[in-house]
Amino acid sequence: MRDFLKNFLTSFICFSSILFCSFQAQASNGLDADLLLNMSIEEILATKITSVAKKAQNIKEISSAVYVITQDDIRRSGALTIPDILRMAPGVHVARIDGNKWSVSIRGFGDIFANDLLVMIDGRSIYNQLFAGVYWDVQDLVTEDIERVEVIRGPGASVWGANAVNGVINIITKAAKDTQGGLISAGYGSETNGFGSVRYGGKIGNDHYYRIYAKAYQQDEFKLQSGGDAFDDKHHEQTGFKLDLATDSDDPITIQGDFYSGVNDVLVRTDSLSPLQFGEKAGTHEDVRGGNIHAHWNHHFSSTSKTSTQIYYDYNYRSHSAIAQVMHNLDVDFAHNFELNDWNEVIWGLHYRFSADDLDGSFGVTVEPGQRETHLYSMFLQDEMSFFDDQLKFTAGIKLLHNDYSGFEYQPSARALWRLNDKQSVWASFSRAVRTPGRFEHEGAIKNIRGGFPVPTVAQIHGNNEFRSEVVYAYELGYRAVFDDHLFFDLALFYNEYDHS
Repeated sequence: MRDFLKNFLTSFICFSSILFCSFQAQASNGLDADLLLNMSIEEILATKITSVAKKAQNIKEISSAVYVITQDDIRRSGALTIPDILRMAPGVHVARIDGNKWSVSIRGFGDIFANDLLVMIDGRSIYNQLFAGVYWDVQDLVTEDIERVEVIRGPGASVWGANAVNGVINIITKAAKDTQGGLISAGYGSETNGFGSVRYGGKIGNDHYYRIYAKAYQQDEFKLQSGGDAFDDKHHEQTGFKLDLATDSDDPITIQGDFYSGVNDVLVRTDSLSPLQFGEKAGTHEDVRGGNIHAHWNHHFSSTSKTSTQIYYDYNYRSHSAIAQVMHNLDVDFAHNFELNDWNEVIWGLHYRFSADDLDGSFGVTVEPGQRETHLYSMFLQDEMSFFDDQLKFTAGIKLLHNDYSGFEYQPSARALWRLNDKQSVWASFSRAVRTPGRFEHEGAIKNIRGGFPVPTVAQIHGNNEFRSEVVYAYELGYRAVFDDHLFFDLALFYNEYDHS
């Protein structure tokens, strides 16, 4: 009887949470659910996305393999984590490694340290300079506050720079204006022991809006094949805010921030030169904490000319038994797009990134020197031209950058889209993209103890100061067709050549 009451209560809480979230999502957006579900293919393809060229474009006008996960998709899926949300995008490979670790990649190369993918939240890169990848266990948001997730399969380096080799993911949250009022969401499960979030949005004056939120998440440990505990549970707390100022003016400003802390349990192999202790595993705790402050300013000179400036700082701390990490990043990005005439639009920009870290290694993992500061400078230029009454669009661009590991890099691209008619289009592209070395590839070392009798051996892998950037030459060809209001066909073919991978 006790188990029945527990299961009934759990189901009731989950159902109530889902029902409340569903109602809140509709109320916040001011949209009727039937309107969303009855949108035609043409209306969906008219969705504006910004992650391809740092400007708003319709999906059907983009010469890239693009997919958009909407808030309605997220709400109906019941996904609780960002990696689970990304499972909905075709071509994105998501694998759960254990209770608190994920592998997310595009077009192969899946690994916990996958580093050929640029991931952003509201345009803020969540790149980690130690291995040039993403720690997915600390990336969290109130899922009801996500407006959409833009996924670009293939290189985007001519605009976004290093590491946008196999794809770009930009997670875009809702404007504070669209999240007015309160929201409470909570749930309980057998593996996800508990999750909950509280959010409130309000208005200041005529055109200033804000929201604040707090969220907590508890994941139970998995089971090993032997039946024992995997010692991989986690708990995570996060709070944050978003402030949209002067939303009705030509100079809107957004200021936002997130702050988190948590504990991951990890099962690690103990390093020992004793044959009797070789291969033993022990559980340990990994403390994680960090935060970010992000400001974004748009300025409109006219209907055909505007600038976008963003600056953010983020801090990350991780106390893994193999290597403790303290990391600071300061990033400044500027872009200006304007129309030269009716058929020619130009966008150019400048970017600077400062990174500083303090690493404390162990017997098995070391990085020398333990402290380092690095600088990255870049600029890009892209020109989009339209011909024959917009039937043919041609885009050419190049990104030039300099980093402290591999020096000067260049990343050109050329794209073309031909509209066969109102329902069909063909596109093709060529890109050269670069993944710059991470800190560990350049200056790290791993010692691995191998068992043996009577004396074990120690194998070592060292980073290389002459490490060269990984380069991909990507050739893409695509075809889109709208057959009727309910059937859409999208084909993307690609051929990649990798050097120094």
